[in-house]
Parts: sequence; structure tokens; C-alpha cells
Amino acid sequence: MKYQVPVCVCGNALRYEKEMTIERIHRITKHGKISKRYSSKDNPLHPLEYLLCDSCSKRFEVDYDERDRIVCGELRF
Repeated sequence: MKYQVPVCVCGNALRYEKEMTIERIHRITKHGKISKRYSSKDNPLHPLEYLLCDSCSKRFEVDYDERDRIVCGELRF
């Protein structure tokens, strides 16, 4: 079967989007405040990935077919 790019319910092509979090780690000062200095690190453990429609802003879950190609999953919001 020929692959078809995922399409929104409004008819426009969906694009893949992946959000990664970056953790900023601050120490607490002796006065109980958050230090302005921090260290940061990427957190690849819980990325958010979805298919997004640029026209109507609907988001869908990312799903894969039997050949590991991206297909449209359930409507998220």
C-alpha cells in the first residue's frame, strides 16, 4: 500500500512536532531565595510529540504503521 502523509480532519497536511524539556537547576541561597546562577540539562526522558495542523491548530497523537512510518493517531486537543 502506498504511504500517504497524515492529513487533518480539515484536509490540510499535518506536521510532526517534538517538544523537549530543559531542566534548570538552581541552588537555594542561605537567605531562602533561588540563586540567579543555574546549571541546565536536556531531559530526553519525556518528550512530547504530536502531529499539528497549521490551519486549525488541532493536535493528534503520533502513531506508526507496520513499516514504522508516521501515521495520524487519535485527536488530542
